[in-house]
Amino acid sequence: MCALTGRCVLTAQRFMLSVDGVVVNGNISSMSAALKMWFSAYYIFGIVYPSDIAASLEFIHRYILDKFCSLLHLPTVQTYK
Repeated sequence: MCALTGRCVLTAQRFMLSVDGVVVNGNISSMSAALKMWFSAYYIFGIVYPSDIAASLEFIHRYILDKFCSLLHLPTVQTYK
């Protein structure tokens, strides 16, 4: 659902978000923006977290991504609920 260009996620220059094989945004310039869009897509498109990794994704969403966004004074994903 999320792809990158480059050899490593930490050095990638561009990211893209696709849903069901359709590119929704093909020009994301930062990893933080790509992650935020990726988690937001679950809510926007009504996608359910895969059951085998649901707890991990929920932890990343609620505790890591939202804390990172609040440190940068950006709105969190929970703000839009």
